[in-house]
Amino acid sequence: MYKQIKTPKSTEIIINKSIFIGTSFLCFSEEEGRDKLSEIKKKYSDATHNCSAFYWDNKQMCGKFSDDGEPSGTAGKPILEVLKNKKLSFTGVVVTRYFGGIKLGAGGLVRAYTKSAADVLEASKISVFEMGVKKLVKVSYNFFEICERFFQEEKLEILNVEYLDEVSMTIVTKESVSEYYQNKIIDMTNGKGTVTEIERAYYAFDIQE
Repeated sequence: MYKQIKTPKSTEIIINKSIFIGTSFLCFSEEEGRDKLSEIKKKYSDATHNCSAFYWDNKQMCGKFSDDGEPSGTAGKPILEVLKNKKLSFTGVVVTRYFGGIKLGAGGLVRAYTKSAADVLEASKISVFEMGVKKLVKVSYNFFEICERFFQEEKLEILNVEYLDEVSMTIVTKESVSEYYQNKIIDMTNGKGTVTEIERAYYAFDIQE
């Protein structure tokens, strides 16, 4: 199991007249992380600093960070610590700073970069990737609405629906509860529904608040 951001976002805060713009992104290799950083630096080429950190694996073993001219340990490392504390993988953050004329001191910089990183990651939302099971569910038209309502109540997304002699629905469940849902479908259809496994792989599931 691992976690990563759901949707890259950008946020902005102002601290003592300095503007801090947080930008989150997905990266699946060191090269991709560097490319994203270069892209953001070009976008904010007139900024005072573009400090960054990213992980490109699912165990937080492979990561990079940069203070980009800020005092050592006051920017890149705090951003990396936010990623680490949130247990995020394949995720990066760049915090762009436009200096406002007031020095923040080492402690102030750490707090500012930490807050900016935390804010943009909160805005990006988080998905948890767990081993899941994709299944094909086939039921008669008489049981379709019952199953559809059940899936909605359980917040299970129906990936695909086909209306043929029977209704075929493709769903994904976490591996840990796969058997439970299979038994529920069979019970709801009085044993007439069929459930066929398609594949097992890592899938993104929303974190339930």
